[in-house]
Amino acid sequence: MLQASKPVLSSSLPAILADFGLRSLPTNQRCGASDTHAGRTLDGLLDRHGETHLSAVLRCVLSSKSPDLASDTFGAVSDVLLFRPQMPQDALEQVFATIDLSEQRKRAVRLRPWPVRQTLRAMLDSIIEKGEPSHV
Repeated sequence: MLQASKPVLSSSLPAILADFGLRSLPTNQRCGASDTHAGRTLDGLLDRHGETHLSAVLRCVLSSKSPDLASDTFGAVSDVLLFRPQMPQDALEQVFATIDLSEQRKRAVRLRPWPVRQTLRAMLDSIIEKGEPSHV
């Protein structure tokens, strides 16, 4: 009889996260400042969009005023980057450097029952639109 196996993180995900000074922990372990429980979300981004996209997401999140390492945050930032492929990465990072992701996610959580990821995505896109350089 076949047993369903537990999803395994891509072997390259821990190495990618380590390059950014991060690590993914199981949800039964307490996270420190550089830890996240978003391993499955990050692995999904890696599988669907590749290492370049995942690295761009991580750079944007970590360049923010107050990084938030929750899965909803990584997903929302990924969505915004996919929505704005024409915007240069350095311009995105400059805009994210002005954003307090932790506070924005708290605002999105307070707006439940609306999905946090989608709410945060709309909030971030609005902020980016206001701060987007005119040449883009």
